[in-house]
Amino acid sequence: MITRYLPLLAASLRRKRLRTFFTLASIAVAFLLYGLADSMRQALQSGVDVAGADRLITMHKISFTQLVPQSYENRIRAIDGVVDVTPQTWFGAWYQNERNQLPRSR
Repeated sequence: MITRYLPLLAASLRRKRLRTFFTLASIAVAFLLYGLADSMRQALQSGVDVAGADRLITMHKISFTQLVPQSYENRIRAIDGVVDVTPQTWFGAWYQNERNQLPRSR
C-alpha cells in the first residue's frame, strides 16, 4: 500500500530541491544541537561523580585568593592516607565580563 506513494514522494522531493535540502539540514542541525546539549549536561554533571568523597580541599584562613604556604605541601603529603597534593591558584582574571571568571592551576 505504501509502495504506491513512493513515486509521488520522490517526485515531490525532486520538485523543490532547495526546500528538501533545508528540511534535511534542519533535521541534522536539530540532532547536532541535541547531542551538544546532552554532552554539555553530562560534562557538567560528571564533575560531581569524579570528585569523590575522598578529596580534601584546603585554603588559606584569610581568603581563597591568598596562597597557602608552599611548606604546607610537604606537611600535607606526610599525613597518612594522602595520595597526592596539588597546589592551585586563583588570580582573579576575567574575560570580557566580570561574571566570566578564569581560575588558574599552577
